[in-house]
Amino acid sequence: MPKKRSITDYLEAGGDPSMVRAQRRWRAAGFALQLGLAVAVIAPSVIPVEQPKPEQKKVTKLVEPRFETPKPPEVKPPAPPPKLAVRTIKVPEIRPEVPPEQRIAPERVELGAPTFEIVDDRDEMKQVLARFQGAIAFSAKDDYGFYTSRFRAPDWHAEPVPDGIESAGLYCSFDVPGFPVPKNLCREKNIPCESNAYAAFPKSQCALIYQDIKRFAGDRGLTHVRNVRIRFSATAPSGFEVVDVTGSQAQTLQDEKGHTNE
Repeated sequence: MPKKRSITDYLEAGGDPSMVRAQRRWRAAGFALQLGLAVAVIAPSVIPVEQPKPEQKKVTKLVEPRFETPKPPEVKPPAPPPKLAVRTIKVPEIRPEVPPEQRIAPERVELGAPTFEIVDDRDEMKQVLARFQGAIAFSAKDDYGFYTSRFRAPDWHAEPVPDGIESAGLYCSFDVPGFPVPKNLCREKNIPCESNAYAAFPKSQCALIYQDIKRFAGDRGLTHVRNVRIRFSATAPSGFEVVDVTGSQAQTLQDEKGHTNE
């Protein structure tokens, strides 16, 4: 194996000094390279290397919502209904029927000139007038015996009144003051509100009504009728229902006559 020559020997043998310097630079560079590699290998295990911190993500904490049961709205108790003014109407006691042996036959009952009270508590006046070809008639305030106008049911068309005046005796008439039907006609037909109002039927209608009154009075033992209370009835054969009748019985009438003669 040949012996390595030193740099001194090389220079003494006439070697090129520039080659020596180049060789030295290469050796230094190789040493530096080896040293760097060694540091790169050894340093991580000896010198702690600061690791990059992981990126922190902002986490939003979810808060569990609270569900509170809402309080029911305060409900005020309803106000009590206003007190209504109650008008007490005294209904006359209906005279009961008498036993069969005390009853009077209708043909023996005398009507004379009774006082009539008409009731329309079921609002059937218009139906009754239309059924029997009746009309609402009006007379002047102070003239009860003559009509100045008549309006036929059910459409209330005006009927002719000869010479503007007509005798009430030609009809079966009943005084109906303050009833809704004639009051409405006064407004619609421009009739003075103080006029007298009547339910006027054909004359033949009176016979049917009087027959019902006599039958009603006879069943209660009355022979003479003084006061009659009837109501309009759309189903009654005469158009009226007898509500009550007052009068006198045969024995009472004889007692009254005997007392007068004394």
